[in-house]
Amino acid sequence: MKASPPLNVSFCSAILSFFTFLFLFFTPSKLIAKATVDQDASCRSTLGHFYLPEKCWNDTEKKIWSQLLQGKKADLNSLEFWDNAPNKPAHLQPQPKSNENWEEPRLIRAGFLRSILLNKDFKDEVPHKGVRISGALFCEELDLSSSHIERTVWLDNSRFEKNVSFDGVKSGFMLSLEGSGILGNLNMLGAVIPGQLNLSSLYLGGGFNLESIHVKGTLFLNDAVIVGAADVLKNPDNKNIELPFVDRSPSSVCRDRIFTKESRVAKGNEPSLATDNAELKTSPVVRDDCLLEPANGVENFMRGAVVDGDLEMNRARFYYGLDMDRAQVEGIFFMRDLSANQFIFVNGSVKGNAYIEGSRIQSLFMEGTRLGGSVFIDQNFSRHKKMCLSFLKVDGNVFFDHSVLGNLELSYASVQGMLSFGKGREKSLWQNDSRLDLKNASATRLEMDLHPKQGEDKFPGIPGLIHIQGMTLSHWELLGAQENREEDMENLKHWLSLHKPYTPQPYQEAAKVLRKAGFEAEASEILYTGRERERQELSHSFGKKIWLLLMDALIGYGYKIERSLISIGVMIALGWLISLGAGLVRLKGGVWVFWFSLGRLLPIIRLDDEHSKFQLHGIVKYYFYVHHIVGFVLGSFLLAGLSGLTR
Repeated sequence: MKASPPLNVSFCSAILSFFTFLFLFFTPSKLIAKATVDQDASCRSTLGHFYLPEKCWNDTEKKIWSQLLQGKKADLNSLEFWDNAPNKPAHLQPQPKSNENWEEPRLIRAGFLRSILLNKDFKDEVPHKGVRISGALFCEELDLSSSHIERTVWLDNSRFEKNVSFDGVKSGFMLSLEGSGILGNLNMLGAVIPGQLNLSSLYLGGGFNLESIHVKGTLFLNDAVIVGAADVLKNPDNKNIELPFVDRSPSSVCRDRIFTKESRVAKGNEPSLATDNAELKTSPVVRDDCLLEPANGVENFMRGAVVDGDLEMNRARFYYGLDMDRAQVEGIFFMRDLSANQFIFVNGSVKGNAYIEGSRIQSLFMEGTRLGGSVFIDQNFSRHKKMCLSFLKVDGNVFFDHSVLGNLELSYASVQGMLSFGKGREKSLWQNDSRLDLKNASATRLEMDLHPKQGEDKFPGIPGLIHIQGMTLSHWELLGAQENREEDMENLKHWLSLHKPYTPQPYQEAAKVLRKAGFEAEASEILYTGRERERQELSHSFGKKIWLLLMDALIGYGYKIERSLISIGVMIALGWLISLGAGLVRLKGGVWVFWFSLGRLLPIIRLDDEHSKFQLHGIVKYYFYVHHIVGFVLGSFLLAGLSGLTR
């Protein structure tokens, strides 16, 4: 068979082209426009739906998808994304919380994001690096509630003009909104994040709901600003806005109420709670069985946080500890029934009262913290751990009533009100071999039951060792009723004896307070007890030991002047007996011999010239030489005691 000539094929093609031209020429343009409109309407009709078909994606969304398929980050702030075109939005670098410079080319739809994250036709094509988008604009609400997102999601430095919801989401390893701005609410009720939730530098204009969230790694909230819109605050359904455990935040600002309720952050390599230098313009609450379980030795941080309202941490559990170094609380600080290995609140401040009650804290550090109200501490401390409140400054009172205390450091602390360890049934008890350090501390009033008897749970009523060098007080309820005065004095002496090594200042301070209360004799007794400790415990040269022994025996260190009178009487009687044996009593009479013995004893003073002219012989002569020398010694000690030189 012969092949058809080429002319026939060309002729058929020409005929087909001719009829196509006629169809297009005579078809009304309205029909073509209608077809285009129908396609646009089809795309618009999907905007309220969960997914956005690929045919309806805009150029930016298509470019984003292309970048993601290559394993790249779709960074709308980079020139590379816009093929280095000089007039593209990458040059503007808009701020997420500002509406300036957010041009239409940055716009992507919520349906597009849902499609590539959740639609099986697309999500399986996403590389293992996940969906990483930066600098995008979302004008509609983004709702991913109850979704299972298999990949890591980064929506950084983007702007969300409506609400964003991740309620009930089960995400990939990481979910990040770092540097983004959300003008509406952020809801993550019951979300489960296997790795990290990064909200660093987030600007949130609406409410913040993270109730019952489970972050298995760390929640980062660095430099975040959480404003909380008025309509959200007034909504009664949003009274308990949940913020669990966040990471270092050098300048975070939160103006809504913050709670944690039944939330958990499990062990990880990063801190599970940290708001370093955060400014919380609210009343944060960490409570209701919150479980914070950081990894080995990693603490939970609120360093430098500023809380404009009250801070409440009740019934929370910090497996390792809580670090609030330099934190400021403008209201009241509640920490009741809290469990932690250690609590650090160094160089911080609380303008109201602080309540640390019923908690189980192994170590407490509050050095240099300033409190405008009072401090109430009622809990048990182990003696093996430290409770350090050195340099604490309290404008009100400090109460340790009902506590069982271990090693307590209050050195250089300043309490404008009362420092109370309780009395009677409300008294504090102490762990065995515990230590109390009040070095250079000051208080207007000290209340402490000094009875050393053990309490009902066999803990002693006073510490095993104290250090009170430099402590100053205005008032100290040391002594009770008259019938118990002797027992109270013995308890006070025993309590002061626990101050080791010996220094005189604590005894002097106790005596000052006793004198101020009108107990002059008791004050002298305390000072005498202190000098006795000095003689017995300190290392002295042989001469110093003799000197102290004579001061004690002759004048009681100046606090028992009556001893010198007794010594004078003994010497007069001894001189009279010596004179009796020598026959002077029969010769001169007993009265004359008494005055003779007294005259020879008194230094300088002459009672009768005959006494000095009377000639003695034998052993009596040499005895009265010694008698006269002893008189000089007794007189010197008596004058020294009366002048206070020996005290």
